[in-house]
Amino acid sequence: MKKILRTVLLKKEFDHLLRVNEKTYEQLAPYLQVKQYSKGEIIKKPGEIEHYARYVYRGHIAKMIPSEKGRDYRVRIFGPGKIASDLASYFNNEKSDFYLKALSYVSAFELHDEAEKMLLKKIPEVAELASYINRQILMDAVLWHEAFNLPRETALKKMRKHFPHEMNHFSNKDLGYMLKCSVSTISKIKSSMDEVYPAL
Repeated sequence: MKKILRTVLLKKEFDHLLRVNEKTYEQLAPYLQVKQYSKGEIIKKPGEIEHYARYVYRGHIAKMIPSEKGRDYRVRIFGPGKIASDLASYFNNEKSDFYLKALSYVSAFELHDEAEKMLLKKIPEVAELASYINRQILMDAVLWHEAFNLPRETALKKMRKHFPHEMNHFSNKDLGYMLKCSVSTISKIKSSMDEVYPAL
C-alpha cells in the first residue's frame, strides 16, 4: 500500500515537468525514503556533509547559517514542490556550516546521493525527469541569487515576485544579512513599499 501511495504521489507531483510511465515510478519508489520531521527539528547539522536531496511534499524547511548574536540566519526557504538540500555540499561532497531546519511539520521524499547514482544506472528512463528537476533547481537558484546583485529595493521586489510564500518566513534580520545592510535599512525599504507591496 505504501509503495502504491508513493507512486501515485510522485506521478502527481512530477507530471507537470514530464509525463513518465507509472511503472517507472514504481521502480523509482524503493530508492526514495519518505521522511517526516517535527517543527524545529534539525534535518542536516552544521559541519556535516549533505547526502540527501529532499522533495518537500508538505511544510517548510529553512537553510540556515549560524549567527554570532541572536537567532541564526535563514538564507533559503524550501516549501512544497521544492528540493531542499545544502546543494553545494551535496554535489561537492564537502562539509558545510549551513544547516537545515524544519519550520513546521515536514513530509518529504529523500534521495541519498549513492541511491541517485544507482537509480540513474538501473532506471535510465528516469534520467530525462532528473534533468527537468535539475533545471528547476538551477532556475530557482539563479532567480534567487540574481537578486543580490541588484539595488536593495529592486532585490526585495524581485524576491517577492518570484518567491512570495518563501518571503513570509524571512525576518528583517535575515534579509539584512543577505542584502548586506542593517535591519533598520530593511525596515525603511519595506515601509516605503508598503502601499504597493503590503505583504513585505
